[in-house]
Order: sequence, then structure tokens, then C-alpha cells
Amino acid sequence: MRRARAGDGRAFALLYGRYERRLLALCRRLLGDWCLAEDVAQQAAVESLVGLPRLAAPERFGAWLLAIGANLCRHHLRSPLRRLVSFEASLASRAVGEPPALDPEPAHMVEVGESAATVRIAVSELPPGERRAAELFYLGGLSLAETAVALGINVGAAKARLHKGRLALRRRLLTEGF
Repeated sequence: MRRARAGDGRAFALLYGRYERRLLALCRRLLGDWCLAEDVAQQAAVESLVGLPRLAAPERFGAWLLAIGANLCRHHLRSPLRRLVSFEASLASRAVGEPPALDPEPAHMVEVGESAATVRIAVSELPPGERRAAELFYLGGLSLAETAVALGINVGAAKARLHKGRLALRRRLLTEGF
């Protein structure tokens, strides 16, 4: 342990090697995914190496390493990215619809073109400040802060302009039958 704390990589490898199988088994049991468990176990190894100088009771390295691994597994399970589901499951739950055909019908293309033209006209009729904010934020892909800087205003004012613009567009497009 002293050599590992002093930065001896071989000493740490020996120390880690004693607990590696248990750590991997714990991660596999908690995550249910072998590949992901290996990634999390590797992350636990790195975090233990970095945190080794802070370990108060060196004789408890094994328990400490397993606790790091368990915490990383729990963190991963709570992650919003973990909640992603397959496309098929999303279709089955009706969370998403079937993707559009690659070659849409001509009538559909005309309808989409007309809708886009109506939205462009509605945006062009917004007051200048709201129009420019909407163009930068929605069409230009700028963040709220970047939009504020581009307009020379503070973030709160940019939010207000976007909010007013959305309300005006909603009213206008509802009257158009959208």
C-alpha cells in the first residue's frame, strides 16, 4: 500500500488485482450488462488510483474499491441516458411515430412546403426584436446566451423576446389552422 500511495504503478496493479474479480462481479450484478460493467469497473479503478492518497484506512482498500464501484453503478442507473429505450420499444409505447418514408408522396411534399411558407411568413411578421431573436435561436442554432450577445441585450431580455415571439406565432398559426 505504501508503494502504491507513493506512485508505484506495479504496486497498485498488484493491490487492485486482488479485488478486480470481485469488483467486476459486483458491477455485473448491479448493472446486468457485461460490457458496461467492465467500463464502470475500469472507472472505479481509475478513481481509486486517483483517490488513494485520501484513503484513511489503507487496510480497507478492498471495501473502499467496491464501494466506489457500487456508487458508480448507482450513478449510472440513475442517469437520464440510462432511460433511453430502443426505437421498437418507443414505437410500441407510441412515444414516437413511424419515421416518414424516404420518398414522400408529392401531395405531402406540397403540404409541407406550404406549411413551411406559412411559418416563414408568420416569423417575418413578428416585431423586429422578436423576429431576430427567433431567427438566431431557432433557425441559427445559437444558445440563449449567444442570442443575447448577438442582439446586444441581457439573457432575461432575450428570453422575454423569445417568449413573446412564440406566443405571437402560436396565435397566428392557430388562426391559420395549424
